[in-house]
Amino acid sequence: NPEKFEQSLAEMEKIDGTTMDVLAWKGNFWADHDFSKAIGYYQVALKKNPTYPPLLRAVADAYFKHNDCVNALSYYQQFLQYAPPFWKWKMDLKSRSAAEQKTYRIFFTKNEPDFPSTFKHIVDCANKTGDKQIEVYYSQFL
Repeated sequence: NPEKFEQSLAEMEKIDGTTMDVLAWKGNFWADHDFSKAIGYYQVALKKNPTYPPLLRAVADAYFKHNDCVNALSYYQQFLQYAPPFWKWKMDLKSRSAAEQKTYRIFFTKNEPDFPSTFKHIVDCANKTGDKQIEVYYSQFL
């Protein structure tokens, strides 16, 4: 029920104030209903914490859903810049220690099972914008 969820967000804001989390949740809520309103909430949240990976990913996903590949690519790349670097280990995972391999598996299977879709979205957007360099680079992580 969207009205109930919006009411819950208003109550949370009364308790917590206008925190980055509340703003991000509002952005997530509005992303499917009113894109410009969602982006407004995301932009204010980003001013509070411009390097928070889940927020950067949410903004990138919102732009991707609305076929704005230029902005989606920018935010996906920022997301990867601040996300844990485990995704970079794919090519040399066998040369990593057992503990690192376990960390990699836990990250992708338990903590961030949707993480690989980031690369699919980047490759799709790079293809649409004609950026072959980005498309080729990120294709290796699919």
